[in-house]
Amino acid sequence: MEISTNQKMINIALKKKPNYVCLVPEKREELTTEGGLNFANNYFIIKKIIHSLKKKNIRTSLFIEPKISDIKKPAKAGFLNC
Repeated sequence: MEISTNQKMINIALKKKPNYVCLVPEKREELTTEGGLNFANNYFIIKKIIHSLKKKNIRTSLFIEPKISDIKKPAKAGFLNC
């Protein structure tokens, strides 16, 4: 399941319990996602979401920018094998 970090979408995922969730930075107005998650600005929100999903045994991946600095941020924060 691919979802935004919107709480309504998170609640749907927690209720449906898919095997995997990919968090993406989409906005309602977008036809397609225009970039990766802003991990630095949304660290605590993303951490809380991942924790909630893990409690329901839902593995999580993050849609991030393909830049070395953005790839290292989740790893440094302990978000490997979500």
